Amino acid sequence: MIADEIDEYGGYGTKWLGRVRQLYKEKQTLAAARAKGYILKKREVVKTQAGDQVRLQFVVRR
Repeated sequence: MIADEIDEYGGYGTKWLGRVRQLYKEKQTLAAARAKGYILKKREVVKTQAGDQVRLQFVVRR
């Protein structure tokens, strides 16, 4: 994703951009894990002071 100051200050805001980046990274991680033969076992959202944190747990495909 390419973001600039128009996205940040033009109505979307930094919170929205952070969520988009987080979703993109999660999708990218899932795709890379599948390509290596892993299966998603668990997806957990943990509340932290900095915001929600997504934890992914994988198992090896046999």
